[in-house]
Order: sequence, then C-alpha cells, then structure tokens
Amino acid sequence: MESLVETLMTRFPQTVLSVEADTARSEVTVHVAAERILDLTRFLHDAPDASFDHLTDICSVDYPEDRQRFEVVYHLHSLSHHRRLRVKTRLSEDDPTIASVTSVWKGAEFLEREVYDMMGIRFSGHPDLRRILLPEDYAEGYPLRKDFPAEGRGWRSQFEFIPRLDEPPVELADGEIPEPQKEAFRAEAPPDSRRREELLLNMGPQHPSTHGVLRVVLELDGERIVKATPDLGYLHRGVEKLCEGLAYMQVIPHTDRLDYVCAMANNYAYVRAVEKLLGITIPERAEYIRTIVAEMQRIVGHLFWLGTQASTSVR
Repeated sequence: MESLVETLMTRFPQTVLSVEADTARSEVTVHVAAERILDLTRFLHDAPDASFDHLTDICSVDYPEDRQRFEVVYHLHSLSHHRRLRVKTRLSEDDPTIASVTSVWKGAEFLEREVYDMMGIRFSGHPDLRRILLPEDYAEGYPLRKDFPAEGRGWRSQFEFIPRLDEPPVELADGEIPEPQKEAFRAEAPPDSRRREELLLNMGPQHPSTHGVLRVVLELDGERIVKATPDLGYLHRGVEKLCEGLAYMQVIPHTDRLDYVCAMANNYAYVRAVEKLLGITIPERAEYIRTIVAEMQRIVGHLFWLGTQASTSVR
C-alpha cells in the first residue's frame, strides 16, 4: 500500500492533500481535492497496481462549524490485491456539488442517490439523480444534516393524515398521484406494442412472495408483468438520525432490530465503530463470543435465503 500511496502523490500532486495510515488496523485514508475526484478514482480503478474494482460504499459526514461543511467518503476494495482504501473529500455548503463516479463504478448510481437524498450533495453527471429513500415530493430538507431535527419537520408533529372514526371515509380523487411521479415505474413500450392500457400495482410490503418487508411497484399489461420496480425507501425508519439523540446503550436495541435474522452483524458494526472512536480494547473472550454468534447468524441468513427460494420454486 505504501507504493500505491507514493504513486498517487507523485501522479496527482495537486489532488492528494494528505494521507492518514493506521497500521494497527491496516487502514489508509487519502484526502483529495473535490474537483479532481473523477481523475483519481478512474486511476484507482484502472491502474493494474491499484485495481480497486469494488466500490463498497459512498457516504457523507456533516461538520456544520467547518468552512467546508460536507465530507464525502468513498470506501474502495481491491478484490485482486485484497486491500481497502478510503478516499475523502470536502465540499462547501454554498455549492455542495461533486462529479459522479458512475462512469467508473456503475454501482455508484444508488449510493450517490442516497447521499443526495439524505445530505443534499449533488453529483454532476449522474444519470438519474433523484431521491431514493424519501418520497419524490419531500421538501423538508435533508435528514442527515446536523441542523435537521430528529423529530422531523412539518406535518409529522400533527399526524393529520390519520382518519377519525367519527368522520366519513374520504373518497380518493382520480389522478391523485401526478403523472410525472408514475414515469419512474413505467416500462418503455416497444414500437410494435399493442398495449392499450397499463396499470401500476403495489406488491407488498406484506406479501407472501416478497419474503420480507419489500414493496415492488408492478406495471401490468393485462395479466402480464412488463416491469417491476423496487421502492427501496418505502419502509425507511431513519435509524441513523434517531441515534443522534441516544446514548450508547439506547442505540443497541435499534441496531438489534435492523435485521430479524442476522441482528448480531448490525450490532457488531456499531459497537466496533464506538470502540474504535473511544480507543477501547475489549476482553478476548468477548471478542470470540460475538464473532462466533455473528458467524452463526450469517449461516442462518444463508439458510433462510435458500429455504425461502426453495419454497417459492416448488409452489
């Protein structure tokens, strides 16, 4: 990794601002200038000595008191060289815009949409930059910014949408959902299509064929499904925002409920992050216990997937 860092500093002297190396954890973080992020990431992907072919995640951090308020973090993994690299860059609040890396890693499309949705950072050149977890018409801000209240804004403190039992039911008006909002779920009709009428239908989140809380918007041509679009944020619970106002022990019940099959994996990720931040070394016995439990639940997760797929295939 040292040779790679030296190559980056030599090849991109105006781009690489600083390098942090944590030898104890084998972690390397490169701080770069935002305006050259695309050149650097393309080199990290294409260069044989780097070969960071897997983009693990893109996230963002809010530092409200800093001049460059937002930090965008890219987590890279080289499958061939078995190593990881973290790339960080800063953006100002006045213009939180950075080039999209979807031309380097196709998988960045959804990751950048989430950062845009939660933090309000725009990715220039993104093929489909729109909200991914929150509704398309959400206009109350960006929830993971530190100045966004944990209890939410606007109508969430009133809950006027809950019907009263002494009131007559409200009839749904035709065209309640605007036509532009339906376009994302529609399939492109071939030129020779005979379709005359299309229907959008919700499947889930409670449905025997989804094997979990998943909402899928189906487009039907008669009885034939022509397109299926998963609604990723339909049951988004905002756990990250909720945890901003909780103490350590209050967070554990929430991470424990993120996955009803492999709860330990989520707990493990959270407590390891806290231990790293505080510099805590836990007893060896505790490390063994939680690793064993996490591995057992990982196996259970694979068996659960295999069992549900097998049961579906024999129906």
